[in-house]
Amino acid sequence: MGTSGMVDLPSTPRTGDERATLLGFLTYVRAVAIALVEGLDAEQASRIAAPPLTSLLGIVKHLTNVERWWFQHVWAGLPELAFDFSDDDPDGDWRLAPGDSLSSIINAYRRIATENNDLLKADLGALSANTAPDGIPVSLRWVGWHVVEETSRHNGHADLIRQNIDGLAGLW
Repeated sequence: MGTSGMVDLPSTPRTGDERATLLGFLTYVRAVAIALVEGLDAEQASRIAAPPLTSLLGIVKHLTNVERWWFQHVWAGLPELAFDFSDDDPDGDWRLAPGDSLSSIINAYRRIATENNDLLKADLGALSANTAPDGIPVSLRWVGWHVVEETSRHNGHADLIRQNIDGLAGLW
């Protein structure tokens, strides 16, 4: 990161097919989420900025669970996936556990992104193995764009939090 606060981020494709465009935007919003956490110490990244649980690391942990849920559980139907939330603790994916660290959360997010990029090699029109929470199956295309939307929304929250910590804002 330079002195201006700007971060080198991947560019989004201006031309290309649907898969390349989707993957380009996913790669971009994921990189923004990580860039908003990097460069901070553990206390800064874990500070609750908005009640009840919103911290920069909590956002990245939540986004990891979002990607695992939509791509791997809903679309691919992979069995026995672990999530940090449950019916008893629906906000658990926002909460930092004792073993969580900057590197463990960022590495988990990067790992799930790589796994999900492999899933995106499938037919974008293929329907999900499981239904969405409303009981309706969704296409891989829908899942990909939904994750872009969710990540972008939380990046906006993260941008505000980061600006309040050290003034860094407007990474894009």
